[in-house]
Amino acid sequence: MHNIHKQMWAVLLLVLLSCVPTATHAATQRCFAETSYCIDATFAPFWQKQGGLAVFGYPIAPASTQIIEGIPVFAQYFERARFEVHLDRAGNPQITLGRIGAELRGQIEYQGAPGDASCLFFAQTNQSVCAPFRTTYLSYGLETNGKRGVQYTENLALFGVPISAPQRISMPDGEYVSQWFERAEMRYRSDTPTVVTLGLIGVARLAQASTPPASATPITAEQPLTFAGTGSFLSAPIPLPRGEITITISKNSNATVQLIDGRGRIHTLYNNYNLTNLTPSIYNDTGGDWYLVISDTNKYWTVSLGTSAINQSLAFQYGGTGTGDSDTFSFDKTQMGLYSVHYGGSGYFVMQMRCNGKTTTLVSMTNSGDAVAVMSEVPGICRWVIKGNGGFIIYRLKSI
Repeated sequence: MHNIHKQMWAVLLLVLLSCVPTATHAATQRCFAETSYCIDATFAPFWQKQGGLAVFGYPIAPASTQIIEGIPVFAQYFERARFEVHLDRAGNPQITLGRIGAELRGQIEYQGAPGDASCLFFAQTNQSVCAPFRTTYLSYGLETNGKRGVQYTENLALFGVPISAPQRISMPDGEYVSQWFERAEMRYRSDTPTVVTLGLIGVARLAQASTPPASATPITAEQPLTFAGTGSFLSAPIPLPRGEITITISKNSNATVQLIDGRGRIHTLYNNYNLTNLTPSIYNDTGGDWYLVISDTNKYWTVSLGTSAINQSLAFQYGGTGTGDSDTFSFDKTQMGLYSVHYGGSGYFVMQMRCNGKTTTLVSMTNSGDAVAVMSEVPGICRWVIKGNGGFIIYRLKSI
């Protein structure tokens, strides 16, 4: 019970430090036929800059929000690493590497020895990194300070401290010597001690963490999903469809209610007694699994999630929060027609289409509301261009 409360306070600290991000600008994924997975656009520049295939390996799963050490984290697994998005002290998102070496190892050995002067000694665990692991450890790192060459702090950011002494292990292809680190495992064949490789700890950790998805009744306008209780709460993954999600929250509660979507964005729906923060709907542009986070001192609360009836008759096109450009997409004749936009923010809102270098304003509103636009652009490569400060969703009404 103590650990559950500790995890919940960690969740609450995360959500209180964060705010709803604006819509992201277009970025590029990198896809690999070898594993049939793509590196999420959030992580692709980091992967390329910090070592790429040689250090991290191929992506082995899609990016998603996952529970890591009791906190919802946007993350993606690679053959030798797990990339995670965390907030720094200023509330800005930062990419870090998960401690999957320590997670797999399960325990840290503190009974090492200093070794000779040619070894790297780590007082944190009393372990030493000696040849040939020492050369590998010092050859790679995460670029963090802009200086030329690889600095010790950058080695530490990539591999972490050693958590075991070197030990002999048997593998199907022969005998190896292996040493574990917080974020890596290094090994070499006993008959070729100069060739050090990095273990596929991302593959091993993903296999360990993966569980069959639980069956769930689809959420609709007629069949919402209801949670009830007192105190703090972190839900299991909730599969939510793309489109408008409606929320009903009991008003006798002083809870803070938040939803964390498939890209790790935190949507604050209700905050203590401030009823102006009670949002009747949000716009799910990701689909997939979401998490419900509730903080309450002692009052009883109920929260229901459902879909808008409008979702059942209209074709979802694009949704999000704030100002930003969508990824590019192919616009053809079949997509011409009437489009509907619902805006839930305050102040100025503009919806534009940028196709073949030409920008057309389709909707302009001075406050929240609904509007209809005719899409008759020349077919080509286009993107949505949105300006506003609140949630929005775009549907196609019918073709023309």
